[in-house]
Order: sequence, then structure tokens, then C-alpha cells
Amino acid sequence: PSGRGLTWTPLLDDPMWIVLPAGHRYADRESVTLAELRGERWVHGCLTIVELLDHYAAMAGFEIRTACRGTDYVFAQSLVRAGVGISMIPQVALTADRGGLATVPLAPPGPSRFIGVVTATGRRRPLADRLLRALHETVAALPEVPVGAADKVPSAVGVEDGKHDERG
Repeated sequence: PSGRGLTWTPLLDDPMWIVLPAGHRYADRESVTLAELRGERWVHGCLTIVELLDHYAAMAGFEIRTACRGTDYVFAQSLVRAGVGISMIPQVALTADRGGLATVPLAPPGPSRFIGVVTATGRRRPLADRLLRALHETVAALPEVPVGAADKVPSAVGVEDGKHDERG
């Protein structure tokens, strides 16, 4: 939101990835459509992701079969590793330890979180400015793609040039 005394400062586009057990039939794919995942059991790592996933599944013509819901993306990835189901995880929440897991991007249209900060305009705000600088530095230090998945990233443009990718 801009105007009305508020300013939106984008920090990062955070695309969702499909996390699969390493031996899954789609583990070596460059991308996967949500429709191809029809019939899979899903592990939710965040309660708010359920609505988003349900929306995209409905667009693909099916309903999600939920194996379990939780509030921790790392734990959800452990459940995927154990074979409980598959998961949709934001890129920044993918675990560094990929042993036993495969990460595959969703083919467009796929969901992406747009992370930013809303601040009041027209006021001196030295603490907010310092926080924004620190957040920008932190985001700049993040890897652009998940470790071991550089060959699977669909062409996309990030927020740094003011554009968004075709994922949705």
C-alpha cells in the first residue's frame, strides 16, 4: 500500500517449492505442475499455507489430501523425508540439509510470497530506516536459489528491478 500515509517497501519474492522424498517419481524433474500432484498426501508446515494451497489446487481441478498439519517448515520437511507425504515450502524456509529430500519448483502459475515492510510516510524514522537497511542486507545475503537446485529454477525476475515473475 502506498498513499494514505503508508509506504510499501518490497524486500523479496519468496516462491513456493515442492518438497518430495528423494525417491519420488518427480524428484528429478526441472519443474512440476500442481495438477501432476493430484492424489498425493500433503504435509503442511504452516497453517496459513493450507488456504493458499487449496486455492491453487482448486485452480488445477482437485482437492488436497492432507496427511498432517503443523506450524514448523523444518518439521514438515522431516515428515516428507520420512515418507509421510509431500509439501509446499517457501524458498527461504527450505532446510540446508537436503539429505533424503528433493526440491522442485512449481511450473507457473505457482504461488509466491511477497515479503516487505510497511512504514509511515512523512515522518523522521531513524530506527525504522536502520531496520530497513538491516533487512535489505540480510535479504541480499540469502542464496538466490536453494542449495542444489540451481538447475531447476524457472526464469524469473525478482523484486530488485521492480518486476514480479510469472508464478503468481
